[in-house]
Amino acid sequence: WLPWDLGALAYAEGGRVFVNGESRGGWHSTVGAGMWIGVLGPAVGVNVLITNSRARRLLVGTGVNF
Repeated sequence: WLPWDLGALAYAEGGRVFVNGESRGGWHSTVGAGMWIGVLGPAVGVNVLITNSRARRLLVGTGVNF
């Protein structure tokens, strides 16, 4: 009835933080999971994610998927 698409997603990322050319200590990593809703079809949607970081961040994004 509605032209929406739904899906689940997971991600993992890692990296080092450099300030003034110096690293403050090793690699940092996070993983998370969430869902996406394609509002106007599968290409244009809204993402909602939660991470495993200490702050338990909730990330919300919109845009065109590619």
